[in-house]
Amino acid sequence: MIVKKWLIKNKWLIWIVYAIIAFVVGLYFKKVVFPDFATKLTFAKIEFENDVYDFGLVPFLSDAQKYFKYKNIGYEELVIHEIITSCGCIWSQQNTIPLLPEKQDSLLIIYDSSIKGFFTKEIIIISNSTTSPDHIFIMGTIQQE
Repeated sequence: MIVKKWLIKNKWLIWIVYAIIAFVVGLYFKKVVFPDFATKLTFAKIEFENDVYDFGLVPFLSDAQKYFKYKNIGYEELVIHEIITSCGCIWSQQNTIPLLPEKQDSLLIIYDSSIKGFFTKEIIIISNSTTSPDHIFIMGTIQQE
């Protein structure tokens, strides 16, 4: 009887406890159950058509270049900040204009074909994508003269 009177008298306290519990459950769902929901609404995301390219056999001193196509599948403009190559034998050309959501672009990668023999190289793309840093790879063999 005393508890019932106290509960009736202090309804506001019970509602505050319910609100706190609802808030904590909401945070749990946001961070554990639906962690990507907020990310999808506020970030860019890059997706490469292919992330590995095999040049095969490349004649000495010929063109060894490849356009890597990519798409912004996020919900914000995609900006590529930096391209890091694993050696000085690779050059890259990129668009410095932000890429709008659902649009495509390409990244030109050029390998120095004056270095004979087999090669496998990694290119790291630093951007505002949720997957950054992203990695693409090239490989092949430069033939002897």
